[in-house]
Amino acid sequence: FRFHAEKPSVPQRAAPQPPSPPDVYKYAGLTPEKAAAAMTVPEGFEVKLFAGEPDVHQPIALCLDDRGRVWVAEAYAYPVKVPAKDAKDRILIFEDTDGDGKFDRQTVFIEGLNLVSGLEVGFGGVWSGAAPYLMFIPDRDGDDKPDGPPEILLDGWHYEDTHETLNSFIWGPDGWLYGCHGVFTHSRVGKPGTPTGITTEGPAL
Repeated sequence: FRFHAEKPSVPQRAAPQPPSPPDVYKYAGLTPEKAAAAMTVPEGFEVKLFAGEPDVHQPIALCLDDRGRVWVAEAYAYPVKVPAKDAKDRILIFEDTDGDGKFDRQTVFIEGLNLVSGLEVGFGGVWSGAAPYLMFIPDRDGDDKPDGPPEILLDGWHYEDTHETLNSFIWGPDGWLYGCHGVFTHSRVGKPGTPTGITTEGPAL
């Protein structure tokens, strides 16, 4: 297409500017111990390092149980769901047995999960999100070992945007399990085997 009878006169472009220097973060690269020491908190509070690398890697969710232990979901697959044979996500238990504010016992509760994104403990087991599933991992005898394979309670959780799939589990005062789900992942949730046409779509668990 020709938009001008003659070539327009345009001002000379300025010389290209040199690239901006990389962002500098004041506390980048600190060890876990030094990061805790650098934190500022209100008067009367203090920060102690309970657990850090290399004892925990890529944590994506955590919760506390009724014994004061910290359960952590390590997400090695995130942000891409991997083939089942490569699934290495796991759930760990960190316990402080001597009360010094630092864990001294670490237990691997389960491994081999895929795209783990949520975690909560209660009612005889562990509730975990790993799209497309909401799973219950039973441990009714409380020995920190699964009683069997994960039970699929709901499926249909999508992961078009893995930042926004099911996450942030928490027990409500009503005994229901609540969680979050973003708007850019188009989940159609139902019990396993539910026909697509009658599933429930929405952000709530």
